[in-house]
Amino acid sequence: MSSVIKRAHHGLARVMSIRRLPDHVIEKLRSSAVITSLNSAVCGLLKNSLDGGASRVLIRLDYARGNCSVEDDGLGIVPGEFREDGGLGKLHHTSKTSPSTRIHGSRGDFLASLAGLSLLSITSRHQGHRSQSSLAVHNSKVLKRQTTASADQLWATFDHGTRVTVHALFGSMPVRVKHQAAVFSARSAVDREWARLVHEVVALLLSWPSEVSVLLTESAVGRELRLKSSTGVDLATRSSRLFGQASLADAEEAGSWIPISASSRYVRVKGCICANPVISRRAQMMSLGVQPILNTYECNFLYEAVNQVFDDSSFGVVENTTGKPRKGLERWPMFYLQIMLPNSEMNALDMSNESHRVVGDIVHLLKALSFEFLKKQCLRPRAIDFQGRSTRRGVATARIRPVSQMSPRKLQLDDWPHVKVGHASRRASNGAGTPRLVGEGGKLLGMPFEEGPRQTDAEPRDEPQSQAGGRRRRRLRVLGSTTAAKRQPSEWLQAVLESWQNPVFETAEATIPSLHACGDVVRFDSKSVPLEGRLSRSALGSAEVIGQMDCKFILVRLRLRDGGEGEGEGEATGLVAIDQHAADERCRLEELCLGYFDGDGDDAVSEALERPILFEASGGEGELLRQYREHFAGWGVVYTLDGHERVRVTRLPPSIAERCSGEPRLLIDLVRREAWALADGVVTARKKGEEEEEKKKKKKKKMGGGLSWPSRLRGCPSGILELLYSRSCRSAIMFNDELSGEECASLVRRLARCAFPFQCAHGRPSMVPLADLGMDGGRDLREGRAVGVEGWK
Repeated sequence: MSSVIKRAHHGLARVMSIRRLPDHVIEKLRSSAVITSLNSAVCGLLKNSLDGGASRVLIRLDYARGNCSVEDDGLGIVPGEFREDGGLGKLHHTSKTSPSTRIHGSRGDFLASLAGLSLLSITSRHQGHRSQSSLAVHNSKVLKRQTTASADQLWATFDHGTRVTVHALFGSMPVRVKHQAAVFSARSAVDREWARLVHEVVALLLSWPSEVSVLLTESAVGRELRLKSSTGVDLATRSSRLFGQASLADAEEAGSWIPISASSRYVRVKGCICANPVISRRAQMMSLGVQPILNTYECNFLYEAVNQVFDDSSFGVVENTTGKPRKGLERWPMFYLQIMLPNSEMNALDMSNESHRVVGDIVHLLKALSFEFLKKQCLRPRAIDFQGRSTRRGVATARIRPVSQMSPRKLQLDDWPHVKVGHASRRASNGAGTPRLVGEGGKLLGMPFEEGPRQTDAEPRDEPQSQAGGRRRRRLRVLGSTTAAKRQPSEWLQAVLESWQNPVFETAEATIPSLHACGDVVRFDSKSVPLEGRLSRSALGSAEVIGQMDCKFILVRLRLRDGGEGEGEGEATGLVAIDQHAADERCRLEELCLGYFDGDGDDAVSEALERPILFEASGGEGELLRQYREHFAGWGVVYTLDGHERVRVTRLPPSIAERCSGEPRLLIDLVRREAWALADGVVTARKKGEEEEEKKKKKKKKMGGGLSWPSRLRGCPSGILELLYSRSCRSAIMFNDELSGEECASLVRRLARCAFPFQCAHGRPSMVPLADLGMDGGRDLREGRAVGVEGWK
């Protein structure tokens, strides 16, 4: 028996031993970390074309099938690289040996990873050769290698260059293939991926110094887009043109782009910022040399540093009818900023490490650049603490010193055009020169490395004096400072200061604990009473209403649920104060949410407006509103568009119709904000497939009821929810509203039927426990055994 156990133990040990993964699995894991999507494959091939000196690039792609092809007119690849001893398509083989701000690739893993996940074919004709060479690889296995291509493989799009074709990307992964076919069967998913690809291509062209023309073609939808970056113009004009070609900015904004630049010891930033705010962050781009820094999920700290400075200013502030300024929907800046570093710093740079020395300098310089731009535009930026996380004080502080303390050299930000604020003033030379620090006889005349107001020769200088018979030293005084006696305030002001009391309430002092020995159990007079149970929604239905307290709260006694699982309501009770405004607000909100839909269905109730709401949309917004019209109709907002991009809203949900009719700006902002959120991928459009899935779930309900309102309200536009919150808050019971006993009991019963009774519409608590009355309903509390009753009072 023991021998059998030993053999089983040894067999289990062999099974559980750590072994190396198969080579093909390792290859797939490594490749899938480099190539994450079809867009990443296209952008990687475009980077190779740019590094190869291409000026024209043709890109064709099919998202549903995972196919793409990239053709360029670059220098091409020499035939020797296509031989078996060549480095083309092999892992860690590259023609760029070190990282640089002027090239994209240097690791030699892109083509090898792409070949491991697809059927990859490369055809190239070098500029100095007449013949073409080709290479075909499928899942890292070479299928065909030719240094002289056959007649059927001749490629004559350009006289020289390279063509790379990718078929069935992720075809060896069945899960990815199934997911890819399901996702890209919908037009919205293709549109979203297309928008991301256009954004990345624009970022690549903006950061590339040469003139390049790119033609993008999507075969499934049949759309084309031509992007061209021109040279010979300033960066502001170049950026505005590219943003306009990609529909990331309106063409009318071209004259509002302002070139900017700044530099420090290691970092240099140049770029341009548009003076007009926009509703979306899509037109924000940065690059490190020629390598784009993407802000895919809007969480990049470099972008956040710039946006925070703009958010803390009056940029995008609009005046409303009340005269109180507020931020409008158009609150984000459009910019392109290129960061330049020496190659020595590039080798050790880690952009993901925010505490890195160079990264910290980049953040500080971006903040200073944004601050000076807003200052010159008279947009009242908030002062910035530039020394917060600086690793080198000299670099962080030298950039933002006041003008009076700067050296007479020309400032980096004084060359900005199109500004209405004068340049920083220079010091006028009066011939006096810099004050001397050392006088005749070696005497020190002033504090070193510190400047004070200039002093003319006619002003007297006080020499430091020494006291006879003592070694006490006097503190040196900066030249030009006077020792005028401090003026004492008047008697009236002194009397006011002595009698004045700060109107701010003083912090309450903690009670001094005291002991009493009236029983066997010792307790503090002042203490918090913890609950020996949990509040439950079911207990609210049988709560005992004691009465209204201070016309603000409803005092109730309810049972506490025991912490153990599977047990019913315990005998313990607690004293709870319910906020009458928060409770009624919650009840009204859930009533509005229940009435938003037609019975148990998923269709929103809408009513025709007596007077339709009309507004005009720009060209880009009009296209978005056409694209997401079914999404808005699913939530009860029905509108039409004519050929002149005029929007006519004809139906609205009853819960928001009256408010939107009286304040059309609320509806316009709601529709525009939701449309841009859908375009940016922040929210997902409502689909018919999802509605059918929800109906199937509803049929599976054992109790026969429909879906709850939280499930049906999933994905509701944020603007509609805000209007529902506002209506429930404005119509709810307010503080100081006196309620009868029956009204208090009715409010508690309504609250017990809510799905979320413990918080108001805005998420704040609707009730707070005051005391644990114990198992016997508070007899110990009344007798003072648990807590001293005199101290509790």
